[in-house]
This record gives sequence, C-alpha cells and structure tokens, in this order.
Amino acid sequence: MKLKNPEVRFEVTNHCNYDCVICPREEMTRTKGIMDFDLYCRLVDEGIKLGLKYVTLTSFGEPFIDKRFFDRTRYAKQRGLTTYVDTNGSIVGEKHAQQLIETQFDSIRFSIFGGSRETYHKLMGFDGYDQVVENVERLMRLKKEIGSKYPKVGIYYVHQPGNEHETQAFIERWKNAVDELSVWKAHNWMNTYHLRQGQKRHKGCFRPESGPLQIRWNGDAVACCFDFNNQLVMGNVSDGKYDSLFEDPRAKKLILAHQEGDLSDYPLCANCDQLFETPDALIFSTEDKNKIGVSGNTFEEMMTA
Repeated sequence: MKLKNPEVRFEVTNHCNYDCVICPREEMTRTKGIMDFDLYCRLVDEGIKLGLKYVTLTSFGEPFIDKRFFDRTRYAKQRGLTTYVDTNGSIVGEKHAQQLIETQFDSIRFSIFGGSRETYHKLMGFDGYDQVVENVERLMRLKKEIGSKYPKVGIYYVHQPGNEHETQAFIERWKNAVDELSVWKAHNWMNTYHLRQGQKRHKGCFRPESGPLQIRWNGDAVACCFDFNNQLVMGNVSDGKYDSLFEDPRAKKLILAHQEGDLSDYPLCANCDQLFETPDALIFSTEDKNKIGVSGNTFEEMMTA
C-alpha cells in the first residue's frame, strides 16, 4: 500500500478554548481527547514508508492545547517532513513563537474572523482579539529580526453573517502584514449550515479515495475533514499501521459510492457543498495559486506557492 496523498492530517486534540459561530463543534458528540504520542510517532514512521511528506497537526480542536505539540513537531522535522497547523492563535505567545522559528516549523495559519474586538468576540466566542493580533505581529517581527523564513505565517478569514461589513477593511489591514492572507465564504459543514449555494454538481468528491487521510486522536481514520462527528470512518489505525485501511469494507463501500455517484447511503455527502461548483467561495487571496473563481488547491500546491 502507498498513500495516494502525501499529506496526513493528525488530530492531536479535539479540545478547544473557543466557540466559533461557524464551527460545528457544538454538534460534536464524540469523546474528546489528545492523541497518544507514541501512536503519533508510529504513524509518522509507518507513513514515511508509504510516501508521507506533509504532516498537518490540525483537525477539530486547538492544537496548541496539546502540551506535546512541539515534541510532535520536532519528531516530524527530524524525519524531513513538512509541517503545517491551523490555530486560533490565542496560545501562540512569545515562547511558542520562538519555538516555531527554532524548529523551522513550515507553515502556520491563524483564524481571525473579525476586524474589531466586538465582532471577533461575537463570532469566535472568545474575547481574544487584541491578544491574537499581538501574537501574529510578534511572530512576524521575530522572524524579521532573526532573518528566518520559518514559519510561513498566514491568516484565514471567513466572510460570514456578522462580519461582512468589516471584510474589505480586514483585507487592507492584513494583506501586506503577513506572508499569506485568504478570505473565503463560510461553507456548510456537511449540511450543518446553509451558507453556500452551489451550482453544477459533481458525481462525487475525491476525498475518500485520494485523501488527504484524516486521523482522529483515537486512531479513527475518516474520509473527510468536514466529518466532525466521525460518521465516515474508513477504519482505525490505533495499532500504528495503515496496511489494511483501504481494504476495510467501510472504506471500499464509501469509495465506490463516490466513484459511481450514488450517495444514497451517505446523507452527509449527498448534498455537501463540496460536491458543487462554488466559484465565488474565494473572495481574496495573496497566494498566486489560489485563483478567484477556481475551487480548491492541493496541500502541495499551497506549500510550494
């Protein structure tokens, strides 16, 4: 077996200190926890044999809550892997900023969904706007002072009901202040919300077959990054091995359903906005390979932009 996508996304934890309006975590009923460090190491080592190149330490939680985040980072970097993380940024203070630079962490993206303290608090459920802005600015300043290209610093802003009036000012504020800025319309989280309206429908999506593979903190391997409640489990890799994953009947059935376009057994997938063309979803990006009017880029494209 070889990984069909060189990226694996590890949910180091699904605990979070925020309560964002557009995040479906309030609907999440699965148990919360932190991925066992030894399991993570085994999965990294086994993954390298199968073609693993990119390690993402993000899923349904705030990854810096994990006390061993930088142990995981060092383990991946020592093995020549590229590292990426999404964060709300509230915990990424001076010590973390220095460690990100020292470990040559490749890319970090801060989620900031408001251009003012009031809007940020309303949409993200946490009064952390000033602190997060300070954390981003400090990281950029330290990079410049040291002369380091690590990490690539991005900001992710979701245009949604409640912050539309601040979107343009936000773009002007940040487009030259960080390495990368992307502004997207909110998506529907597998029919949890109804914020995107699609056009032409595709037969199926590439995720179940082509990845990237999503490994939850307990070893469950799921097909899609939008599956917050683990309803599309393809198998479990808590033994540290990927060998039988795509031979699991659950994986085979889901892959076949997407290949044939018959998603009647998968209501989560059947009307997911990712099955529809949404050319207006990307509002602004400083990334050359993020094209307005074109949906989606691979992780490898993002990292080499």
